[in-house]
Amino acid sequence: MKREPCRAQALTLALLLAATPASAHILLREGRHRGYTRLVLTLPAGATASLSPGGMMVAKSANGSPLALAPPGRLAPFAAGRSGEGLRVALPAGSEVHAWRLGNRAVFDVRPAPHLPLPPLPPHHVSRAMLLPPPPLPPTPPRVAGSISQAQWNLPAQAFARPRAPHALPVANAPLPAAATTTLAPARRDIALPYAANVPIAAFRRAGQLLFVAASRAPPPPALLAQLHATATPLASGTELAMPPGLTPVVEHGAWHLVHGAVPPALTARAAHGRVTVPTASPGPVFSVRDPLHGGLLLVGTIAAPGAVGSPWRTPFFTLLPTSAGVAVAAHADTVQLRAIAGGFLLDGGPVVLPLGAFNATASATQGARLLDLPDLPLATLRRRLTEATFAAATAPPLARGPARLRVAQAMLALGMGGEARGILRLAANADARLATNPVFKLAKNAAAALHPEPQAPPASLSTAPCASAGEACLWRAVRLAAHRRDRASAAGMFAASLPILQAYPHPLRTRLLPLAAETMVKAGDLAAARTLLAAYPHARSLRLARVMVAEAALPPPTAGTGGRGAAARALDAVLAAYDRLALSRDRLLSFRAAFRAARLRASRGLVTPARTAAALARLRYAWRGDRRALALREALADARAETGQWGRALALLRRQASDPGIKQKLANIFARAMAVDVAHPMPPLRFVALVQSNPDLLPPGPPGEAILRRLAAALAALDLPDQAAHVYGRMLESLPQGIPRATVGADLAAQRLAAADPRGALAALDASAVAGALPPVLLQKRTLLFARAEAGLGRMPAASAALAALGTIPALAERARLLERAGDWPAASVALRAYAAATVPRTGPLDSAAATTLIRLATAAGRAGDPALLAALRAHDLARMAPGHAADLFRMLTDPAALSTADLPRLARTWGLPRGIAPALRAAGARLVPPPIH
Repeated sequence: MKREPCRAQALTLALLLAATPASAHILLREGRHRGYTRLVLTLPAGATASLSPGGMMVAKSANGSPLALAPPGRLAPFAAGRSGEGLRVALPAGSEVHAWRLGNRAVFDVRPAPHLPLPPLPPHHVSRAMLLPPPPLPPTPPRVAGSISQAQWNLPAQAFARPRAPHALPVANAPLPAAATTTLAPARRDIALPYAANVPIAAFRRAGQLLFVAASRAPPPPALLAQLHATATPLASGTELAMPPGLTPVVEHGAWHLVHGAVPPALTARAAHGRVTVPTASPGPVFSVRDPLHGGLLLVGTIAAPGAVGSPWRTPFFTLLPTSAGVAVAAHADTVQLRAIAGGFLLDGGPVVLPLGAFNATASATQGARLLDLPDLPLATLRRRLTEATFAAATAPPLARGPARLRVAQAMLALGMGGEARGILRLAANADARLATNPVFKLAKNAAAALHPEPQAPPASLSTAPCASAGEACLWRAVRLAAHRRDRASAAGMFAASLPILQAYPHPLRTRLLPLAAETMVKAGDLAAARTLLAAYPHARSLRLARVMVAEAALPPPTAGTGGRGAAARALDAVLAAYDRLALSRDRLLSFRAAFRAARLRASRGLVTPARTAAALARLRYAWRGDRRALALREALADARAETGQWGRALALLRRQASDPGIKQKLANIFARAMAVDVAHPMPPLRFVALVQSNPDLLPPGPPGEAILRRLAAALAALDLPDQAAHVYGRMLESLPQGIPRATVGADLAAQRLAAADPRGALAALDASAVAGALPPVLLQKRTLLFARAEAGLGRMPAASAALAALGTIPALAERARLLERAGDWPAASVALRAYAAATVPRTGPLDSAAATTLIRLATAAGRAGDPALLAALRAHDLARMAPGHAADLFRMLTDPAALSTADLPRLARTWGLPRGIAPALRAAGARLVPPPIH
């Protein structure tokens, strides 16, 4: 996409052409490319060129005669016109011009203006340091054209460019304090220093202390050091004092004093001709002192009269620090020089022309705390810096490669290469142990880890406490918190506080971090700060998703009133349409995230069913893999499948990350939901068995887990798998202590072993779960019945009968009679059935089917036992109470005196002409009964 030209006021690039003979011409070629226009000037022999203020290039011949432009009119698109000395070309305001020389050719790349500055954040995001007004830049004076040597043409492009200024928050345009010498009252004097008024000094705050530099070798007396709580360090031709902040040096009575609350006169820095000057009437020597902030060097210019730099100014090559007296410069490049000249101090780049177009007068005090060397330079220059740093590290001696590799890592960070920088830093740390205490190395290591997080979970030591100051360390802590999705509220606040530093970073790094900052603000609910950040970059393609996220966060809730339903629906449709457009992007990550958020938004608003949501999310499973975004997709897909009842597939999606505490809890929640649904709507046994046996680690402890295991055993028994059901109960029995729950599980285990025809195993289960003391009646009855069945299965009927008789309950009497009938002990069965009938059959009145069946069984047992008296009594007392039917006919035949045994019953039925339907009843009367289940 082409960038539109800026319509602001024009920046003028003047090509002053002076020729040799009339036949000497400058050949001009123009080419339009994607995002920039290239001008190539072929200079005749003897012609030289140089740069003048404002980006002007001056070309002259050897003898000063005019040069001709060939062909004429080629600069028409740039509004070319001849001035008094040559040709003037008007360019769009704020355009970037990159220049270099190839032999006798001068090449200029003209790019459109960068984005507009960032509007101010809300008041609660702006620190007090950001409200300090910068001194105004004076107008640029004219400069006499000079020549450029061949070596200068080979310099990086930023030497001839006007780099775009970092987007910075505008500050209040309040005037600076008036420059006037402070007159001190006697009550305000604090401490007198042993330095006369003509001794040049400098004082500035750094790393929480006041650094005082005096151009005198005389050490201060120990009493003064104790009074100031200061430490003295001798310099080559001076003395450095480090003391607590809060004091300002002033001149009174011919000597320097330290006082509280004094306002020194302001020193106004001026930028022109690729240099910075600080005018002062009494410049002194320049010292280099150690920076206590990160161990580097500071250039300190002393003065012999009160005067201070009010606001910090920053360029990619240096930072002019605020001072209480004198000038202090933190150099970011080895070519930066500070020296005293007549009338002040001169700050320049030595052989390099400083790109003062990036001179940031609105930099806050927090930017002075930057440690990493990440200048905002063109991409080609950043790549060249990386190449040069890599070559320097490769050619350095082995024991000197640690600092060189640190510079390589910083060059990689400037290009957004976090993984590569992390590898270089690991190599540097292994080879040079001194880097472990280097603050720049520590911050670079954190920055690389933030840009390229480790695949495993974040360390538990990652601090979420508020930053002490909005410095560079605070910014990278916010990046790490946001990358690991931890405490987004704290991360959003840190991003807002350290935003000026982020804006001053190079473009590749800003492209990586700005979307993260904006999206973190949205997720933390700080929409005002996010909108302010997005408004500063209206055309940034990397922020497209963040813009739609802001629109989504601003949507009304689904339960909004009916009055705004139409507007809410239109806003929702617009957000979904924006997500769908981004989902078609060629950027895989952007496409995946947009499609994922669109699917979740449709599901949360009830626009699609859970089944369709699951299908949409399933299509994205292979669109992005390998980080927490893919894990978040699997979590959402698991929730959608759980909504449709696909519990097994939902749990299988998250099984690989079961070691993650958060995923483990989510698995437990899905399993608990499945079990709760099973209580109301039981699953098929096979599906329930598969679900529980695939997720044994998700069983809850205590009674809920025991209930699930009992349900599992019942499902296994329903599938005719008694051995597997017994195995489940056996596991439960091993894990339970002595008590009622253990006795209950033992009874269940005994029942399953009886179902598997294992009476000895049943007795062993009952013995292993025996409880000393009283049992609940229901449990006691269940265990007694199981014991009797197991004993009967082993042929020990006396023990079984005695146990059931001792219990005496109706189920025990019924079970005793049944066991005796199965054993063929008809006399004992007759006695047991008489006891059971006495407890269950009414003495008078009609008989129901259950009572009639009991009497038929009793009559059968009496007949087989040869007890005619009991048969006669039954016939006389109960035959008349039975309702006509098969049961009454069968009872009549069983109690007939002519029936000598049950074998005579079919003969009697034919003799009496009874219906054929009586035959099954006759066979059932002589068959063994099936034992009822024990609950």
